[in-house]
Amino acid sequence: MIAWLMVIAGVMLLIWLWVHETRHPDSILELKAFRAASFRRGMLVSWIQYIALNGSIVFIPQYLQNFKGYSPFQAGLVMSMLAVTSGLLMPVGGRLFDRIGIRPLASAGLGIIALALTLLSRMNMNADGVLITGVVGLLGIGMGLCMMSLNTYILQSAPRESISRVTPLISASSNLIIPLSIAGLSQFMRIRINTRAGVPGIDAPLAELAAYADTFLLAACIAVFGALFSLWLTGKRQR
Repeated sequence: MIAWLMVIAGVMLLIWLWVHETRHPDSILELKAFRAASFRRGMLVSWIQYIALNGSIVFIPQYLQNFKGYSPFQAGLVMSMLAVTSGLLMPVGGRLFDRIGIRPLASAGLGIIALALTLLSRMNMNADGVLITGVVGLLGIGMGLCMMSLNTYILQSAPRESISRVTPLISASSNLIIPLSIAGLSQFMRIRINTRAGVPGIDAPLAELAAYADTFLLAACIAVFGALFSLWLTGKRQR
């Protein structure tokens, strides 16, 4: 009951914030930028990326510690590959954006993220640690290709008079979408654990492992949807 009251209160506060910011002459969050079609599409693809990637990577260290016996330090070392590969690919994605536009980069980046999440969904208790590290690096490659280019596209798609106030909107929306995606996927995994545990012949560890696989597969499907939707992105600035 308390959880639902918090959800209702949060939704009401978001509605109030939207009304307040759209009416205020000097708003902090430039919500009027959503009137531009290309800006809306770019933000939606960016949110999908956050849901698929940031919503799922929190489960990788859990998997490593629960099923591979990794220490928190060892799991952190594996996850550092995400930062390494994304850091190397972000400048490349930024340069390619000027040459080939947003569609190939966004669709390819989200496609790579979907591939990596699909590979994670097929991991078992005997998965090799080097292979898992490589898959995490693959996630970083997809992230590096589409994140920087998407942010640039969103800024360029905003109306000229709103560009200076779009950055706080991007940051605020990501700070909202990421925890919601983590909460949503965590709840999905909990439901799948209970469902899998009810299957005859499956013990608790196997049920949990299967639930991890289901969650990664769901995130992969979300990334595929984002890759397909990104084909509707255009390179024209909306005025």
